[in-house]
Amino acid sequence: MKTYPIAQSNRTPLCDEAQYQSMYAESINDSDAFWAKQAKLFLDWDKDWAQVSNVDYTQG
Repeated sequence: MKTYPIAQSNRTPLCDEAQYQSMYAESINDSDAFWAKQAKLFLDWDKDWAQVSNVDYTQG
């Protein structure tokens, strides 16, 4: 099997462990607020959305 080295630019994490755990907890505890924040940070929108998601996790 051939392997390739990891590029130097990919060796630096985007966040530390504490920030990751905080973001993970927020994504579980208030997923709509978490994903709305991520969408505003990383995407450009022509207009705001009326509903972030339409998911029922109890149904699988």
